[in-house]
Amino acid sequence: MRDTQRLTENDVTPEWAYQRRKLLMTGASLPALSLSGCGEAQPPSPATVSPAPGSGISADGLTTSETQTSFRDATTYNNFYEFGLSKDDPAREAWRLKPRPWSVEVAGECERIGRFDLDTLLKPLA
Repeated sequence: MRDTQRLTENDVTPEWAYQRRKLLMTGASLPALSLSGCGEAQPPSPATVSPAPGSGISADGLTTSETQTSFRDATTYNNFYEFGLSKDDPAREAWRLKPRPWSVEVAGECERIGRFDLDTLLKPLA
């Protein structure tokens, strides 16, 4: 555990990043709040939130000077090591996964214990 007495401002999320996250998180709920009349706190306006100088993010927060991630990397990169230890192993080896027949066993303190077939569990969601 980190010694909190030795934290510096560099250990804290930059305010512009915090404000951006806050704006994003509250933005999704604003229409519902405005209709219900319950919303008291308003998110900061985009004009008050600006990225840190040199971060590579534009003032509107929608563009960046960073190289775009390739489609292949974006659609195959993952952290599932069941199919291998390299980052590209799961994308290459996942065809071996056979999800059927598959079941889940529920045990312990619950109302309904037992073994349940995956298709039975997914049926109400169809």
